[in-house]
Parts: sequence; C-alpha cells; structure tokens
Amino acid sequence: MQLISSSKRTIVLIVCGAILGFITLQWLSETTQPKPPVSEDENIHAPDYFMSNFTVITTNENGDIEQSLKGEELTYFKSGLTKIIKPELQLSTEKEITWQANANHGNVSHENQLILDGNVSIKQTNTKFNQIDIQTEQLILNLNTNTAESQTPVTVKSNNGTIEANRMFADLDRHHVQLHSGVKAEYVSP
Repeated sequence: MQLISSSKRTIVLIVCGAILGFITLQWLSETTQPKPPVSEDENIHAPDYFMSNFTVITTNENGDIEQSLKGEELTYFKSGLTKIIKPELQLSTEKEITWQANANHGNVSHENQLILDGNVSIKQTNTKFNQIDIQTEQLILNLNTNTAESQTPVTVKSNNGTIEANRMFADLDRHHVQLHSGVKAEYVSP
C-alpha cells in the first residue's frame, strides 16, 4: 500500500478546498440575488386560491337555496376571474322552476355571469312542467336575471320533439325559450 506524501496531500487539500469554496460562492450568489419584481399585470393574472371537489350554495333572505354550484376544481385569480372544471349548477327560480346545468368548463365573471363551455347541457328538472333539455357548446348564464344565452348552435329536446337553431335566448324564470336563425323542428305527437 502506497501512502501519499505530505506535500501531495497538501496540494489535494488545497484543490478540494478551492473547489468547495467556489461551489459555496456560487450557491450564495444565486440564493442572495434579489428576484425580479412581479409586474402588476402578472400579479393580477396569478391564481389567488383553488378548491377541489367543491360545493358553493347561495341562499335567499329566507334561507332557501337559490343556487348550488359544484365542480371538480375551482381556481380564483386576482383579476376576479374564476375558472371551474366540470361545473354543475342547480338554479331555483322565483316560480319554483329548477334548472340543472353542467359542462366541461366554466368561467365566472365580475358581472355574475357563468360562462359554460364544452358539452353544455341545461335541463328543466321540475315534473310539473314540460321537460326541456338544451344542449350546446357554449352558454352564458346571467345569475342576476336568471337568463341564458347561446351564440352557438343549440338543440332543444322536450316531450314534444326536438328543435335545432343557431342561437338561443332563454328566460329561465318564465320557462320561455326564444330560438333564432336556422330553426328546424321535429314534432312528436303525444
């Protein structure tokens, strides 16, 4: 077994010490450098909080449930925008009509609008009315006025048949649907 002479050992220790010193200085310079400031624009568009498998319930002054919103994930941004994955909304109107809406994605804006995107379905679920099921790719629900609007093609199914149109406006309180442009109907007699 060969031993390293003390002069060679000293050189090896000096080289190792220099390498260790260089690595330490590099690490210190990277961790102590100030990070660039976040711009106001980046700050506004940054997520503020998120929830998974959530339910949000809105009640009226009597404590009755007016709206129930569920979803797989909700992300709230500092700009005020809220994005939802797999939203499911249940909405009760003044005339005791209950609507259920769901989609692949949803956004809630400052104006209290829920914009549903991808495989959108909104159904009137009360049995005392003629059942209505509206399907489209995008639907804007105004939660203040209980109205729904679509600028994309819609299919409306009911007990009496199917109607297709290019656009739609619905007053959910009054159970009234207006179809616009390219309306085609298939009537099924009872």
